[in-house]
Amino acid sequence: MVKKLVVAGVALMFLATSAMAAPKGAKAIFDSGEGPASGASVASPTPSTQAAQAPKVEKYVGISYQLMLVKDDGSIQAVTKARTFRSGERVKMLVRTNRPGYLTILNIGPTGNT
Repeated sequence: MVKKLVVAGVALMFLATSAMAAPKGAKAIFDSGEGPASGASVASPTPSTQAAQAPKVEKYVGISYQLMLVKDDGSIQAVTKARTFRSGERVKMLVRTNRPGYLTILNIGPTGNT
């Protein structure tokens, strides 16, 4: 019985430390703002300049957003990406960026006018 409790305690400690680990993947790039340089061009690169240059670390601009539905009573509810909003519904956008900047949001109607 004691052995089972010790094993369960060690497993719980392992799970707790892995949950506190740094984020990986896209979230890590968003939080750090850094990643490998990438680009595209239509001209063929010259071999001498390609081999001589080391890859640069570039600062990425990341934007994270979430749409929220504002109900008639004023409460806010998170919605899934499959949600289709109807005319007259109110929305709230929660936006987070990893670098300072300006954000412009336009509401384009069905006729193409803002």
